[in-house]
Amino acid sequence: MRRPDTVPVAAEYLPDWDEWGLGDRVDGEMHGDWRLWRGDGTFVEESSWRAGRCHGTKRRYHDDGGLATVAEYEDGALVGLVAHRSANPTREVEVPFHSMPA
Repeated sequence: MRRPDTVPVAAEYLPDWDEWGLGDRVDGEMHGDWRLWRGDGTFVEESSWRAGRCHGTKRRYHDDGGLATVAEYEDGALVGLVAHRSANPTREVEVPFHSMPA
């Protein structure tokens, strides 16, 4: 996959998610603060990881840059979620925005 110009050179491609990620790894696992971009180069996420599991706050963004979700994780388990609907089309899939009432 060719890295889009909007993605930092140091970012790695994460094929399971079709996203690019920039952050640290410990023993091959995501660890610490990460930033992710969609395959097309649009910014999509900032999150915290511990030993390959999301741990702490994860913020995901709609295609238009607006906040989509703020999720709280503890050792990979989702413990809280606030979703923000966009007035514009979105590819965000963590919350089924397309099936929610307006």
